[in-house]
Amino acid sequence: MKTLVIVEDQNDAYIFEAIIRHLAKEDSMKVIDTPEWEYIASEPNPEKPTALIKGLQNLTNDFSKGKYNKVIIIRDMDSFGKSNRLSMINNALQDAYSEIADIPELTDTSQYVTIDFPINGQENEFSRVEFACLLIHKDGGGEIEDILRAIKIQKSHVADCIDKLLPNCLEQKGESLKDKELNKLWINHYQRYDTLKKKDRTAKNTSPESVMRHRASDLYDFDNQTLPALIELKTLFENL
Repeated sequence: MKTLVIVEDQNDAYIFEAIIRHLAKEDSMKVIDTPEWEYIASEPNPEKPTALIKGLQNLTNDFSKGKYNKVIIIRDMDSFGKSNRLSMINNALQDAYSEIADIPELTDTSQYVTIDFPINGQENEFSRVEFACLLIHKDGGGEIEDILRAIKIQKSHVADCIDKLLPNCLEQKGESLKDKELNKLWINHYQRYDTLKKKDRTAKNTSPESVMRHRASDLYDFDNQTLPALIELKTLFENL
């Protein structure tokens, strides 16, 4: 049986798959994403994380059949805080499974709770699945891109210069970008312009999937021991 890792979107899936490969855990772990998860009116709704709920519900048969024995739900902390994110994940588990099982509450990250899924056609027989969550952050906020920036290996002159100058330039023109959008631009510039020769800056070499599958270990230090969220992530993965 495998451990299932549920992340926010496809790009995140590529990143966490790269970490799993780095830890040599790809045979025992699978990553899936829940795109367009809990956004309503462009803001996260921790009371009703609709896409995460739907994604969990879609996995009910897999859990009943014993396909996975552990599930790790990973979410970015962003600016919403630990209690908000834990509440969101607990709400999703309650909404998805409360009609078929008793749902214990996750009170912290890296803590497992057990949910028993009835096995189809077998009275009083259950498949036991352990659920845990991880919150990705740097200094109590942010997202996986903040982690990548902090563990980059190669020079990042182009990415750093654009990141430094772009906000002021946009402000002068009456425009702005959120920090998370600037982070994604930094990652793109670092992976494309700082770390590839001009002839190699093709779509094939710079797609999120290609970068994380073929170049991640040359770009990022996944062995970094200074970031608590990365240490917690690797510890949880390594203990599977």
